[in-house]
Amino acid sequence: MMNNYTKIVLICLILIQMQGVIAQNGARKAMPPNPPNGVLFQDNLYIDRSEISVVDWREYESWTKRANPGLVGKVLPDTTVWQYNVEGKLTLNSPASRLTENYYPQPTYNEYPIVGITRQQANAYCAWRTDRVYEAILIKKGIIAMNPNQDSSTFFTVERYLNGNYMGCKPDTSVRIPLYRLPTELEWEAAAAGGLDNNMYPYGYDFDKKSTAKYIKKRGITELLNTLETKASKQRGHLNTDTLKMPAPDRMGIKNKAGLYNMIGNVAEMIDEEGVAKGGGYLTPFKDCKIKN
Repeated sequence: MMNNYTKIVLICLILIQMQGVIAQNGARKAMPPNPPNGVLFQDNLYIDRSEISVVDWREYESWTKRANPGLVGKVLPDTTVWQYNVEGKLTLNSPASRLTENYYPQPTYNEYPIVGITRQQANAYCAWRTDRVYEAILIKKGIIAMNPNQDSSTFFTVERYLNGNYMGCKPDTSVRIPLYRLPTELEWEAAAAGGLDNNMYPYGYDFDKKSTAKYIKKRGITELLNTLETKASKQRGHLNTDTLKMPAPDRMGIKNKAGLYNMIGNVAEMIDEEGVAKGGGYLTPFKDCKIKN
């Protein structure tokens, strides 16, 4: 069944809302350093600079095995997504179908985007990452000690800590909490545009001939699309996604103006609206990968 997948592959692009703490004099506390892999997007909102990778997800799986072994089966990706084309039809002999058994477990694909993730799994990952990053912040500040022997009854969560139920620690509520979540559609579109006018640059890139050649060289693609039918007559297509056989590593290619990789193409990206993915995937025709699609 493909009900859990809006396209052949999905990743969770995660933004971070830094929970504000107001000091007694009414002044907002200073922002902490950027969260891991985070780029300041707007106000106190951060966005991951690249897609969640296979090795990121395996770290999540490994931690789950240690802390909640009974839940391991629920975090594993559905590797059968490689057997479907962009229309959701079964294609067992497609070039990518060989990845069904190899993509997730093999170190070769560590830096490639995680695929075959349901919305429920993405939200669970967001919660887990919130816990892990907040725990790391507290350890770095010397507020709590590192506990390498966490199990199902003692592992750190934001809720346990704030309720005073973690290792007898008194919670320090002055430390701001990085709350990971999926982006809204408007947030995703703004990040993909990178400050460029959507009407003029519907793919979020302002490519000239030189930067187009650089992008193509990085991706190993040998042909370009014709001039895109947009109001910006000089804008050129940066790749022909129909020639791709599988996704690229999550930090391959040229960053957009916001400093983000692969917002367009590669793999489709979840947003907080169920059943919707943005940006298109490696099998999606380039003309269908516009930010507003």
